[in-house]
Amino acid sequence: MSAPYHVIEAKVAGRGRLWLRFADGAAGELDVIDRLRGPVFEIARTEAGFAQVSIDPEGHTVCWPGGADLAPDVLHRAVTDGTAVATARDVLTREMQARLDEIAAADAAA
Repeated sequence: MSAPYHVIEAKVAGRGRLWLRFADGAAGELDVIDRLRGPVFEIARTEAGFAQVSIDPEGHTVCWPGGADLAPDVLHRAVTDGTAVATARDVLTREMQARLDEIAAADAAA
């Protein structure tokens, strides 16, 4: 059984921002760029390196090449205590609006 703070999904949501979903269903967008300190995060601080985010199967958190990772319990707390940049609902609303805009643009071009 997984702990509630285990990361089960991670997506890049913008420069230095991740959208995360946890085992307990909590989800949200966080600005993590300021947490990427020290030489281990050198790759992750670049745009190309940041895009290589993945989920560590043992630590159940986000990680990057070179062994860089962030504590999953800290990320979970940031999402659930209101310090998240956006809630999952906000993210989904933006995604739906972007898709509607694409459809409208395609219709206008037709």
